[in-house]
Amino acid sequence: MDRNFNLVTGGAGFIGTNLCEYLMRHGTNVLVIDDLCSGSERNVRHLEDVARETGVEFIFIQEGLEYYTGESFGSPHYIPYDVQLDCIYHLACPASPNVYMKYPLYTLNTCINGTSNVIDLALDQQCPMLLTSTSEVYGDPDVHPQPENYVGRVNFRGTRSCYDEGKRVAETLMYLMKSNMFKTVRIFNTFGPHMDPNDGRFISNFINQILDDKPLTIYGDGSQTRSICFVDDIVRGLVAMMNSSSAGPINLGNPVELTVLEWGELISDICGVPLRTEFMLPMEDDPKRRCPDITKAKNVLGWEPKYDIRKGLEVTIAYYKRLRDERK
Repeated sequence: MDRNFNLVTGGAGFIGTNLCEYLMRHGTNVLVIDDLCSGSERNVRHLEDVARETGVEFIFIQEGLEYYTGESFGSPHYIPYDVQLDCIYHLACPASPNVYMKYPLYTLNTCINGTSNVIDLALDQQCPMLLTSTSEVYGDPDVHPQPENYVGRVNFRGTRSCYDEGKRVAETLMYLMKSNMFKTVRIFNTFGPHMDPNDGRFISNFINQILDDKPLTIYGDGSQTRSICFVDDIVRGLVAMMNSSSAGPINLGNPVELTVLEWGELISDICGVPLRTEFMLPMEDDPKRRCPDITKAKNVLGWEPKYDIRKGLEVTIAYYKRLRDERK
């Protein structure tokens, strides 16, 4: 008799771990495939604890996606013979600048060949598949906020291009399926527990620098804007998208837009320390503004962020402090 699972590729990563925990706490068996390039064994151990606590099944397979064919995917080496997939959440791909800039070809291969292989698996299993794309497909936008029909302004020869262009090709692969069984969301800046402290994005950088009693590194003059969304809200959006009849793409993010300097002020205030900054030269292709238009998410999914950002930052800072205490 077949056992039914949700597959989460990249399930040992930041958003993947939070998604897996949500699914398991709602009674769903979860299978994770992750090569731990940017995921962590600590997150896997956490999910094993959740499985014991909830009584659901959890299977972890440490493998990559990028070099395998659909035929290999169907072998017992990958998917146990008695497992039937109800759906696939395809999150696998380094999202940390520190990782994708270090492994650009791997990142491209995961986005392109990996996505193609997961599509083959979804076809074989006859189950829906959700691709998590990114706001990076909009590049350094000249339309604000960014709606889904905006085609973007991306530098395809820059230091970030392996990730931006990889995700754009992954979206094309999903589009070519011409079916609402193959769904795409575009995730904007996200933060919360299980985010790698060495992720390299500004939220984790700012928290670490404050905890280390260092000034906040500001690239450029700090006037560039970002919107950040707590991970619990993003997880709700992923599940809502999977359960919808839409193929997307649909933006998931929080439309509250502040400058990077203002985010630094807020995090410093939460930590009870004065703002200290160190200004550096701007990073290549760093977007000047980034903010989602979530009209489509509201209308199609009935989704919008609900979690208070300040409370989410408090939870995230407490998580980073716990990680430090564990290492002592």
